[in-house]
Amino acid sequence: MTEGRLAATELARLFGILSNPLRVQIIEELSDRELTVNDLQTSLGVPHASVSQHLGVLRVNRVVIERRQGRHLDALRQRIGPALQELG
Repeated sequence: MTEGRLAATELARLFGILSNPLRVQIIEELSDRELTVNDLQTSLGVPHASVSQHLGVLRVNRVVIERRQGRHLDALRQRIGPALQELG
């Protein structure tokens, strides 16, 4: 696969991940600070299960990073802010 095709494939995958509006909102919330799942639930006004489900997709695809302390999820932050700013 050529380098250009590989870049296009990765970009298409990223757009697929960002195709859900709630995931975009989560990334926006995490753009300037770390938050917990409960913080996100409160600020977005959606059920905990919904936030957790979408965070799972973002974590598996390495869009967000989690910081754990023992068994507790301490905070989350997003990794793609600079890349998105370049697109904008």
